Amino acid sequence: MDSSIVICSHNRIQTLKERTLALLKHYEIPLDRIFVFVAPEEVEAYQTAFPEVQIRQGALGLKENRQSACLAFPIGHRLVWMDDDLKGLVVKGSDNRLVGVSDLETVFQDGFNLCERTGSTLWGLYPVANAKWLKNSVSEGLVFCYGCCFGTLNFHDVLLEHNFKEDYERCLILFDRGETVVRMNWVAPVQSYRKGSGGLNESRTYEKEVSECMRLQTRFPHLVTLRHKKDRVDLVFPRRLCRSSPRLEPLPEL
Repeated sequence: MDSSIVICSHNRIQTLKERTLALLKHYEIPLDRIFVFVAPEEVEAYQTAFPEVQIRQGALGLKENRQSACLAFPIGHRLVWMDDDLKGLVVKGSDNRLVGVSDLETVFQDGFNLCERTGSTLWGLYPVANAKWLKNSVSEGLVFCYGCCFGTLNFHDVLLEHNFKEDYERCLILFDRGETVVRMNWVAPVQSYRKGSGGLNESRTYEKEVSECMRLQTRFPHLVTLRHKKDRVDLVFPRRLCRSSPRLEPLPEL
């Protein structure tokens, strides 16, 4: 079954053109599989800019737009979610340097195969594009799946409350209700995090992020702790709730 590519965008027509859509074009992903969701007042502008792409009316706000996209597809449908400023997906090359993946479809298929193997509805990629940290392994359990590129077997009942930490929240909701999350640690996304105009950068503040972190810790005190750094607060999952195994070997029991 082919997956559908979902891109939630806000005020980033040029960025979308130069990055995520250019990336998908490079890997020859068919246009009829790409769906861009935008706020109602942006539909006309995006349709004018991308007449060949399916532009769908969503909602203003990332969590609201994600939910609109979820409801537009049937439960269980394979969805690959991409930010509108994604530059590429990379792996560690033979010389220990980062290189672009050879086939985007293979990455998607690997993710959904892991979901079938583990009973998960969410797969993700290693969150940092650093060759020293990429490993040929799979993590399962309560594991962080960065929100700029991930896959789901579509669900309608994961109702997000946060915009800036929605990727953490999604993992916590699924694990807390008894599901597992899987992550491919040999692939990482490349993105200019927190740079440029549009998207969440229009409303992101340190205070808002801290507030969301604290609310998630209050909501899931048994699953997350806070780590304070100089310029931000990070959410940390307990290591005991995550297991890793070599890429092609059975995952250990949690």
